[in-house]
Amino acid sequence: MLQTIRRRARWVPAVALAAALAGSEAALAHPAPQNGNPTFVRTKVDAPLRNLGDRQGMAVTQTEAGTLLRVHGKSQGTYPFYEVSVAGGMPTWVFGQYLEQTDAEKVLRVNANHVNQRPQPSTGLNSMPLGSRLMAGDRVLMIQRDDETKTWNQDWIQVWSPADTRAWVEASMTEPVTDITAAQAEWKAGLRSLPKATAKKAAAKPQNAGAGQETNSAPAKPVRPEAIRSLRYSDSLFAQAIADKNVSLLQLQKVEDAYHKVLEMAPAGTTVREMALQQLEKLKVHKNMAELREQMRADEAAKAQRMLEIQEEQRRQDLKRTATWGRFHARGWVESERKPGGEVQYFVRWDGGRQAELVCGSGRYDLSFFEGFQIGVQGSTRRAAAPATIEAAETLRLIDVSRIEVIAGSASLR
Repeated sequence: MLQTIRRRARWVPAVALAAALAGSEAALAHPAPQNGNPTFVRTKVDAPLRNLGDRQGMAVTQTEAGTLLRVHGKSQGTYPFYEVSVAGGMPTWVFGQYLEQTDAEKVLRVNANHVNQRPQPSTGLNSMPLGSRLMAGDRVLMIQRDDETKTWNQDWIQVWSPADTRAWVEASMTEPVTDITAAQAEWKAGLRSLPKATAKKAAAKPQNAGAGQETNSAPAKPVRPEAIRSLRYSDSLFAQAIADKNVSLLQLQKVEDAYHKVLEMAPAGTTVREMALQQLEKLKVHKNMAELREQMRADEAAKAQRMLEIQEEQRRQDLKRTATWGRFHARGWVESERKPGGEVQYFVRWDGGRQAELVCGSGRYDLSFFEGFQIGVQGSTRRAAAPATIEAAETLRLIDVSRIEVIAGSASLR
């Protein structure tokens, strides 16, 4: 019972720090359990349990399909995760300095408060600690050492965590358990029982291991008030940013810059620094998603531009298949006809018929030079075309040519 009380109290810092961190801790707190009986889920496939509630989190362990998990909360987002625990615990890594060997085989005793459990034997950013921490007096079962050439205090020890240690599983990989009574019985049967054990050496007064400071037993460094305020401000920026489903990379970069200012002010081994590092890990996921969205938008814009170019090219090709190509007032093969009295008239013929009569009032062009050529002409209409009537023959449109473009060389009239 005392161990349970200690574990439940593992998140309670000193009174002064708790008051200062009230805003930021609320944002990072685990989601509240569901009302009523505890909720259980079972994995549908072999599913990893991660140290963070997103797909970028490091896998702590791989569960087999059908594993019973106890649910403590649920994250939000496109891919929600359940915060869960396993009856038999999960394999985690703890720094040897905070574990004492006992007279019971492989049973170890924790000798410090707030000791981190990590997915890998490392304090790097790729091995962020789980939210659940060990308290002085907790007993764990040893699995293996990382490097037996090192002293116990400088080595990493892999242990089976207590049953209340929590990790994260993607909700889509699980299915709810409807028979709560049977699930509770199965959970109870799966709990790991450890024998009572006495430390091989006198237990020292519990020391506060802090967050992320497995190798430093010195007292935790004080946190500057401005670092706490900066963390609270950064958390607020983060919450506002991710509330927008279309948040931009620029907005998220401002959030990242804010957390880096926290790191500049918070000494290593402090809770404030550890919380900022955890938020930066979560931020990476949102930045990747924002980058993907912006890339998709750029691709869509490029696709739309290409479609416009294709449509314009198609329009030009369509115009080329018309007589005027979309830029001439008339197009065809030039032919002449001498009227009674000696006057010569010039026409453009296309598709077996005359399309227009040509004149050049400016004298710029001698139309006789173009006879037999296919040309395109631009100019003004002096006379509109008129259809044939009973009283009068058809009248062709009369174009006063201002510009001629030769399209094809001299050939027989068509």
